[in-house]
Amino acid sequence: STLITGTYSAVDFTFGHGSVDTLDLDDPLLEHTAVFSGVATKNGHSTSFKIIIDAPEERELVGAPFNAKIRVGMVSELGFRFNMLDQAEGHTIFDGVDFAALDLDHDQSVMIQPQNKEIEDAYNTVRRAFLSHDHYSVELKEITP
Repeated sequence: STLITGTYSAVDFTFGHGSVDTLDLDDPLLEHTAVFSGVATKNGHSTSFKIIIDAPEERELVGAPFNAKIRVGMVSELGFRFNMLDQAEGHTIFDGVDFAALDLDHDQSVMIQPQNKEIEDAYNTVRRAFLSHDHYSVELKEITP
């Protein structure tokens, strides 16, 4: 990207969806914004999960932290970071989701995705957190030519 000389305290960006221009046809991110998978453990009970997130078209995130001073002629790299844990408040994008309770067929596995009415609240909880500026940061690293 090209930045205008000045002092920055935040950055805005627009979410997208994986496309055939950049992904293989069997990539799980194809036509989606994000895919998370893992294992949630609570009280000794483990539930594997996969979560597919679709951001609304042209959804803009405003105000991700980015503290930098850009000077004329400066050569640098931007590091874009998604943080599972909100550094300021200590919550994750999964807070409020009870994976074990969502395991309706008791197979120790849960799929959370758009258009699944049985677990719509869980999907909306994770998606809302994912689309929040609380979980993103951008860092500037100056490169010495």
